[in-house]
Amino acid sequence: HRLDSTFVREFLKRIKAFRLVDSEKSNLTIEELKSGEYFGDGIDGKIVKLVDGRYERSFPGMASRYAVSLNEVGFGDLDNDGDNDAAVILAESGGGSGTFMLLTVVENDGGKPRYVTHAGLGDRVRINAIEINVEDIIVNLLMHAKEDGLCCPSVPTIRLFSLSEGKLMESDQTKQADFSFSFFQWKTYRNEEYGFEF
Repeated sequence: HRLDSTFVREFLKRIKAFRLVDSEKSNLTIEELKSGEYFGDGIDGKIVKLVDGRYERSFPGMASRYAVSLNEVGFGDLDNDGDNDAAVILAESGGGSGTFMLLTVVENDGGKPRYVTHAGLGDRVRINAIEINVEDIIVNLLMHAKEDGLCCPSVPTIRLFSLSEGKLMESDQTKQADFSFSFFQWKTYRNEEYGFEF
């Protein structure tokens, strides 16, 4: 499939602007994020603390269970301070058939994860990958076509977000992708002039 030339130019410009993260600073780890505190949108509507990547709460007299689990993580410097922050995908369920995906921003606060904000991505969308590039969050996912069942999203989509004044803003460059996800299966590249890999 043919790619939109404007989208490709912008994408390549962002790759060129790739910024090094200071390796001497304390970076966040998956293990820290799996035991982090996050805001749940659903029944609880409050900060929840994960244990080994999951939080659950049952309700007296009810078979349903509210649950939040860590789904995907991308690392990068979102606030331009030289250390690694994280973009986290959380899966949230209230016990029914729906599973709502939340894009959550976690800043590196002196080497400790600190929840900042989140935005909903939809019910039962399928996350393929999440990346932080410069100050943007790139979410590679399948969204639903009108004819799709909620179980089975089929539309390849790239959604771009940025953090502005503590809130997630979705870019107008977000678009349906008419190309294979293999385009975003990253390989390692080394820039000899500046001495970094990505």
